[in-house]
Amino acid sequence: APTLSFTGHQLLEQGIVECTRQVIRDAMTHATFLLYSSGRYSDGQHASRDRIDFRPDTTEVDCWSTKTTGTDKTKAQKRLIAPHCGMTDVLWWEHFKALQERLDSLIPDAKERDFLFPTPNRNLDGYFFKPCPNSTFLRLVRLGLAEMEDKYGIKLKPGPRQIFLGTMRVQGPDEALQCGISADQRRWMGDWSDEIMTNVYTRNKREILIQIWRQLRAHYVDETQPYQPTRHPESLVGDGTRGTDGTQIPIPPHWVKPSPVKPRPTMRSGKPPIWTHLGGLWLKSLAHKEEEGFQKRM
Repeated sequence: APTLSFTGHQLLEQGIVECTRQVIRDAMTHATFLLYSSGRYSDGQHASRDRIDFRPDTTEVDCWSTKTTGTDKTKAQKRLIAPHCGMTDVLWWEHFKALQERLDSLIPDAKERDFLFPTPNRNLDGYFFKPCPNSTFLRLVRLGLAEMEDKYGIKLKPGPRQIFLGTMRVQGPDEALQCGISADQRRWMGDWSDEIMTNVYTRNKREILIQIWRQLRAHYVDETQPYQPTRHPESLVGDGTRGTDGTQIPIPPHWVKPSPVKPRPTMRSGKPPIWTHLGGLWLKSLAHKEEEGFQKRM
């Protein structure tokens, strides 16, 4: 997934308060939470609303189903931890809390639902209380970034149409990589540690993430150090894709696997289905052939 430029990162936060439509502002708020927690969008859509934990220095939520679990894996609850830090003056965590409180007030059993971002209506002025599809949420974030581009007269590189949901997961670790933070610390950002999640593990992770994001703000905002957007596979681990001299290291071939070619559907006789060569009116053609066969039998 490509990462945002540092300006794009800042515009993502600015969009929380400056986008014209409330639904797009909400999407920018949720995307910022995912960025600071290095979480997948699917993590937030499989999270317990009644387990959102608003702490003084972090906003945290427990996810009950992630890529770390499956029928062949041990069930492990994952906690997204987003430190209260930002690259602008926007206090995104206060907007995130206000968003969740507003959503909880929409229906009586909202806290019992297991997703964080609902589906917006067609006019983008309200919600259906069901999980928002990936493509819809991505469209909202892209619309918000495009609006910020127009408002500030800035051309982002990469542009809004080049951003994907995986961008939020790899943005923080890549910024930490270019800031010079060690791989031992960066692995905590994407939850790439191998330890079992215990109370001690969570507490250590919380403290490390707060330190990392404060260091990133000091590096990029206070010291105005440059940041170069890059591309990463979503399976990014603690190590980066840049060498010690700053040059880009090619992505290993085994990270990119071509999609298998789907075989053409066939019938048991080995011949292609009749609708593949009868055109769009295949149902009528099929009915005509069946009637023709029936008349022959008569």
